[in-house]
Amino acid sequence: MGYITPISNEMDQMTGDGFARADREKSRATPPSGEPAVSPKAAELLAAAADNKGNIMYRSAIGDVDRLFAAGKTFPAGRDQREVAEWREALQELEAKKMIHARSKALYELTAAGYRLAESMSEKSEG
Repeated sequence: MGYITPISNEMDQMTGDGFARADREKSRATPPSGEPAVSPKAAELLAAAADNKGNIMYRSAIGDVDRLFAAGKTFPAGRDQREVAEWREALQELEAKKMIHARSKALYELTAAGYRLAESMSEKSEG
């Protein structure tokens, strides 16, 4: 079952399940006081980096899709170009919000703010 229930061609209404899921995602990405909120994909990437000594690796290869690596995970897992763009945007979001710092064009590391936000998200998901 999808999270969006069509009402008409002009309007869609979220189902109760969709609202519950959206609330969970929002609370997971809600930062401690003073830290900027991040999107769900950026939150997932941040959490993975925190489990990997704070590192995110970026690889762009001719003839292949761009890939991000953190904590043994690959983002995106598939080859869909839209998903590739969304993960690249998540990386750019984390950098713009100073959650990560570029050590090179291929290596990023969490900042102190990034670790705080990752820790806050982890505490919320456990609680």
